[in-house]
Amino acid sequence: MESNEQKTEKTTEKNNENKTKDSKNKKSKKEQSKETKKTENITKEIKKLQPNIYKFDENSHIDYSIALKNYNLKNIDPENNFLKSQSKMIQNLLKRNLIFAERNLEKINKNFFILYELLLSENTSLCLTEIIILNIIKNIMQSNQKIHLIIQIADDEFLMESTGKFSFKQIKNFSEIKIQNVLSILFDSETKEYMKNNIHIFSNYSFRTFCNNYESLVSDFKMQVLYKKVVELFNITEDDSISKLDYPCYIAMACNPKVYTPFISDINENSTCLIINSVCFMNRYMLCYDAAKLNNFNEPILIALKIVNNLTGCNGYDCYYEDNKELMLLLEDNEKILRKKIMKHSLSGSRGSGSLEDHKKLGGNVDVDISCQYLKFLEGDEDKLNEFIEKFGKGEISCGEIKQILFEKLNEMFNKIRDNKEKNINKELIESFRLEKEKN
Repeated sequence: MESNEQKTEKTTEKNNENKTKDSKNKKSKKEQSKETKKTENITKEIKKLQPNIYKFDENSHIDYSIALKNYNLKNIDPENNFLKSQSKMIQNLLKRNLIFAERNLEKINKNFFILYELLLSENTSLCLTEIIILNIIKNIMQSNQKIHLIIQIADDEFLMESTGKFSFKQIKNFSEIKIQNVLSILFDSETKEYMKNNIHIFSNYSFRTFCNNYESLVSDFKMQVLYKKVVELFNITEDDSISKLDYPCYIAMACNPKVYTPFISDINENSTCLIINSVCFMNRYMLCYDAAKLNNFNEPILIALKIVNNLTGCNGYDCYYEDNKELMLLLEDNEKILRKKIMKHSLSGSRGSGSLEDHKKLGGNVDVDISCQYLKFLEGDEDKLNEFIEKFGKGEISCGEIKQILFEKLNEMFNKIRDNKEKNINKELIESFRLEKEKN
């Protein structure tokens, strides 16, 4: 028999265990509350910056109809001949309605070039949105090997936005690191033979002084474009520097093929610019249509991708916010960090109380679960994806297991890209692509 002393010791131990559990639960709830508040603040900022796309349906999912209307986009026709001729990856994204909208796609012909605008921030890594967009561009170039890709570095914009925080030398360093990351996706053993002559990079800050034609076209456009339109599209306020009125005109004129005819023989005045990006960046290209009309060049073609949410779910957004970094999956994330981010922060679509028992009984909500959403963008095998989605929906795959599937997929992808960067992407290669150095 136990003595009274032993019973008292056991009771004390049990009480201490319960206190520890309660303390952990309180801490966990406190952390969740802090995280939720942070996400809400980020979402508010995003909505303020992007009022043209943030409208939600009754399930709190983004309703894209407002973006279609405001950006004059239309839903993609799955029978479009250009898209039907593209790779399996493009077909999958179309089938899953993730590449979902376009403008002027019916006007595309063999004589087009792709423009990719590289935005800069203190974060020189690539987020998931950028990785997906660059893989789409890579796939289109693989199907159309004579097509040229022009990468426009928006360093002038970052210089203005940083308001003296960084010198231009520092910003140039940021852009070089980010360009390395971009090329590590595009330029590999499979693509280097044709891409070595078809990729062209220019810095907005330096190209304007190097290319008199570019500066002249932009100067003319500044006298034509309405102040009100620039302010509305780029959310410029009375507290902003007057310099912020400047860079939108350089973005608009980068679509003009006349800028590149002295440097790239395959591009002529009848060429058309193709822009592929997330719908959340489409506001940046609306001035291009004014520029085309006023300067007599072909209007650009837009292809829009649905928003890649951040790890916390449907009201998030995964790009370019420093406060959002821990809720973004980044190319720089090593195995440990990547696993931690996915396991800790990614929103689960478990029904009921969130317990494994309820999940097995009620199944998972694939429209809410962030791992399922990401796999729709990333999984190339349609049968595998359908199996994951079906089993998760039935509760046969747990939330932890679907997170593990996503982690393994991304870890393999990121390692492959980083390995290619280490082996094949160097400063000499980057310099060989500089448009500023190319001869007339």
